[in-house]
Amino acid sequence: LIDGFLALIDDLYQTDSGLNGGITMIAFDTTDWTMLSAIETEIILAIAKEEYELEVLVGTFDELAEQELIDKDNLYFENGILIVIEDIEINNDKDKISCSIRKWRSGLGAIGWDAEARLTKDKWEITRSGMWIS
Repeated sequence: LIDGFLALIDDLYQTDSGLNGGITMIAFDTTDWTMLSAIETEIILAIAKEEYELEVLVGTFDELAEQELIDKDNLYFENGILIVIEDIEINNDKDKISCSIRKWRSGLGAIGWDAEARLTKDKWEITRSGMWIS
């Protein structure tokens, strides 16, 4: 499952790379990651930190706004992006993850879609549907 989540995150991170311009941090809203253990979540965050060479934070939009990382009035995350994975469903064999995923930088800079990660021959394949952009 860790590799499946990492594949979903990387697919999102690599899409619309303009949203990543000049960032120093990635924030993850892990609210819906209830099926993962605390250790699994920590591993995903540690690998993301190493992979993208950015500071990794955990928080919701409102929590990041309270920390003054997101400008709530102007809807802008100056130094980072917020990645949200929610509506997560995992099959019994743990080789398919379905979810809704989005990357947010500002009110006019966000993307998302419904995604499915499926483990096929030791590789997680990602399919998307319902893609949107703002």
